[in-house]
Amino acid sequence: MTRSAAEPAPIRRVLLRAYTVAMVAAMLGILAVVGNSIRLLEDMTGNVEVAQRRAENLSNSQREMLRLLLAVTELAGAEQATDAMRTAVELRLFRMPRMIAIGTIRMRRNAVVSRLRSCG
Repeated sequence: MTRSAAEPAPIRRVLLRAYTVAMVAAMLGILAVVGNSIRLLEDMTGNVEVAQRRAENLSNSQREMLRLLLAVTELAGAEQATDAMRTAVELRLFRMPRMIAIGTIRMRRNAVVSRLRSCG
């Protein structure tokens, strides 16, 4: 059995097939790594969004608390308290529990969403 000059040797044929299989496996491995990286990046982006919302809620609450403190200080320091000063204190006083309640609700909702994302 003689082989022609165009036909590769049997060992060369085996090496070419092994090379092809190795290249396909490497490409599949790269695709798996890229897919996993994309998923992790999406999760991290979601976590950053949640952290930004929480920081914004905290910042809003702190700002409102400072405004309430300013209104109370102005009212206490005034020689004659005006109705506008009393109204400002009352409005800010009623706004604080609402801000805290909204922040708490959002934080719980965001925690649930984060848990669902991590499971999915």
